[in-house]
Amino acid sequence: MNGDTWNLSIDYRPKEVKVGQEVEIYGRLTRNGIPVPDVDVTLFINGEAVKTKKTYKDGSYSFKVVFKEPGTYTVYTEAYPKGKPPVISKELATVLAIMTAATAVVGAVSYKPKEKR
Repeated sequence: MNGDTWNLSIDYRPKEVKVGQEVEIYGRLTRNGIPVPDVDVTLFINGEAVKTKKTYKDGSYSFKVVFKEPGTYTVYTEAYPKGKPPVISKELATVLAIMTAATAVVGAVSYKPKEKR
């Protein structure tokens, strides 16, 4: 990446997640410590792309999610700066550890993971 240091942070609130409660998954994209606006960021839940948004002027992004079933969800984000490889956040696997195999609603997008065979 030509010596550039890209970082895509990820976090969530509230810290105690309950089934049916809205959860905000948010973070910031930076390049060499400077916020990067207007870059597509995709939210992944259990390996499936759920929704994509652009970063705001301050490099931040935010998704609202409602988990309908208890279980464990692996959540992460990817950013796609023009002409650069994707920037991937850390996984929030243990973050939503009270929630697997369920339906989540992200904005107007419904998410239901594929059943294991």
